[in-house]
Amino acid sequence: QKYISENAKQDDEWFRSNSLISDDIFYKAKTLAYNQLNLFDEISSVSSNTSGRWFLLRPAPVVELSDWYEYMIEKLRHPLYRSILKHENHIFGASLRDFWDKNRVAIESKDADPFIW
Repeated sequence: QKYISENAKQDDEWFRSNSLISDDIFYKAKTLAYNQLNLFDEISSVSSNTSGRWFLLRPAPVVELSDWYEYMIEKLRHPLYRSILKHENHIFGASLRDFWDKNRVAIESKDADPFIW
């Protein structure tokens, strides 16, 4: 968390620097980011599957989905998360990739707040 907060003002390409390959704290921060991105992937995937004709077979809707989306937008403003989504988006589901594409302008329109991590 401290590393993420301290590096909230970095450019997203900074997180692709070869100098970080030997930084253990970078890997811990990236693991946290992957964990949250996987949660966001699951939320966006489940929410996209809650509509349709087969109402008995679809998952229950995500509670307070719009609040989750606002939270996701806020988290994705961090350059580490943006770097992962720009360079590694193929490892996530289509729903998260679509969310990223749809909200990218809003996400990149504000800097990450170093105090909310």
